[in-house]
Amino acid sequence: MATVDTNLGQITMNGYEAKGHFVLPASDWTGEYYELLQASLEKMKRKYEHNTGAQQVIGMIESEISLYEKHGGEYSYVFFAMERKWI
Repeated sequence: MATVDTNLGQITMNGYEAKGHFVLPASDWTGEYYELLQASLEKMKRKYEHNTGAQQVIGMIESEISLYEKHGGEYSYVFFAMERKWI
C-alpha cells in the first residue's frame, strides 16, 4: 500500500503520464463486492472442502475482507488513469 502521491510518482517514474485518479466509495467494496464475495466463499468452502490449495486461497480472500472490515477507514482503493509516454 502507498499514498496517492507515492503512486503518482511511480507512474511518472515508469514512463507514464497520470491522466487522473479517483477514490472508490466504501460502499463499492462492501455491498457491491465483499458481501457478495463472502457469500460465494461460503459455497466454495463446502464445494472444495478436501482441496487444501483452494482452502488456502479462500483463507487469503477472507483475510483481505477481515482487514477491510477492521481497518477500512484507514485506507481506500484508488483507480489511476494513465497514458504511456512515448519517447
